[in-house]
Amino acid sequence: MSRREFVVRGSVLGMGAMLTTLIAFGPEAAFAAPARVRRSTAGTLRIGGIVPDGSLEPPLLQSLGALSISHIPGEQLVYVDKSSKITPRLATSWSPSNGAKTWTVKLRQGVKFHDGTPMTADDVVATFERLTGPNSQALSSYGGVLSPGGTTKVDDSTVKFSLDAPNGIFPYLLGGMTYQAIVLPKTYQMPADLTKPGDWTSKMNGTGPFKLKENRGQAGLSFVANDAYWGGKPSIDAVEYQILEDNARVAALRGGQIDLAVQISYDGARQLGSGSQILPIGTANHRLLNMNVTKAPFKDVRVREAIALALGRPQIASGLWGKYAQVGNDSPMWPGYAFTDKSVPQRKQDLAKAKALLKAANATNLKLTLSCYRSFEMPAYAQRVASDLKKVGIDCKVKIFTSAQYFDGVSFGSKGKVAPWISTDFGIVDYGHRPVPTTYLNAALKSHGVWNSSRYANKTFDKAVANFIAASDLPTQKKYAKAIQTQLLKDTPAIYAYFYNFIAAASPKVKGYVPDGIAIINLRGVTIG
Repeated sequence: MSRREFVVRGSVLGMGAMLTTLIAFGPEAAFAAPARVRRSTAGTLRIGGIVPDGSLEPPLLQSLGALSISHIPGEQLVYVDKSSKITPRLATSWSPSNGAKTWTVKLRQGVKFHDGTPMTADDVVATFERLTGPNSQALSSYGGVLSPGGTTKVDDSTVKFSLDAPNGIFPYLLGGMTYQAIVLPKTYQMPADLTKPGDWTSKMNGTGPFKLKENRGQAGLSFVANDAYWGGKPSIDAVEYQILEDNARVAALRGGQIDLAVQISYDGARQLGSGSQILPIGTANHRLLNMNVTKAPFKDVRVREAIALALGRPQIASGLWGKYAQVGNDSPMWPGYAFTDKSVPQRKQDLAKAKALLKAANATNLKLTLSCYRSFEMPAYAQRVASDLKKVGIDCKVKIFTSAQYFDGVSFGSKGKVAPWISTDFGIVDYGHRPVPTTYLNAALKSHGVWNSSRYANKTFDKAVANFIAASDLPTQKKYAKAIQTQLLKDTPAIYAYFYNFIAAASPKVKGYVPDGIAIINLRGVTIG
């Protein structure tokens, strides 16, 4: 259906302008099969990727490096571009009913997995049943949204999602913001030991434009073009994926060893200069600094507020990311979101008030350890936090993990050892861009969220989140966004000091590559010559 038809239907459903705008971006052509790619060039694209921490198995993805790899052979129902526009992939259309509590999705026909098996509604249902199971990292999106049994087959080309509550932005949760939601064959099995590689890691039987040729572990991966891809054979014949640390990616691009760096730091962008394409996009990317509200000294809100007031945010943001950062206000409500309330006062550094709060809490002369892992500017951020805390009398040491150490384990609710990035009492971790903030709210802040490293639990906040997600018009979303922002400033379970741009970089011979803000590598339409 056309955008106009969608808006009319949305009005009949009582959904409001904001919801229909979010889920009906394009004209009729957007819902048709994309034109087949013209093979004007060929060759091998050499990619320098982020170190993959944790599992490559789609239901267990929890790091940018791992999802970068798995999305080369894997696909989702929809794709959300850098402008937050939803476009079809394995789904061709989606429509709400029952006040946006039910969503019906039509599936693309003629799609095959890499082993030649046709993709059907049974595969999609099985995929989402796994994603809503107890050990899935996708509970970061689907917890409280979609429960086991909520995904059902209507016919071979149609799937129905019956949600736990009305959700006006559910189509976004079928794309990159739920990066675990790669459609897999119904025969796929999760590894018995979640810490070990499974069937996907060795075979990667997806539906995407590239097929796995060889997985050499830390030595990299090789992919070849999928001749039977439903969108036409890619313009690139092969992809060589090298796993490189941050500085090494920049050096390899400068030296001509790679053609594309998935993500680079601000320092890396400055080093590359004019010899490469610098590809920045504004995003909600951020570093969450959690404080375990269930343990002293963070159990006292005055201590948490004092720590937040000690930070010089503008200096931190500009010092670490230059022009590629925006100051944060201790909420994941990025200034770039339409519903973020800009009238909420910005928290600023106030050393005198911070000292007074610590004294009132009988928490002077505190000794803390701030944990992070070695990636991009995070160690430098941790050191800047420690330096600012020293100004209010807090002795803060920094503990730096390797990425493998920090992500070694599972999330809350899964079986096994909980990974340090979640279990730390005072720590920093990175969150990639989401076009809507539901993952940040549900997973990282809502009571019992699977990534709630602050162990924050507040019924008033939870209700505001539920109302925000259910809202179908911009004024109502702004109302509940303001409630969320205000409550988080009051409770300060975590610090959001800045948001930063996602920056990719490429050789001049790479044409058509656009980063998406969360490290998914979209090579459709990309050429090299």
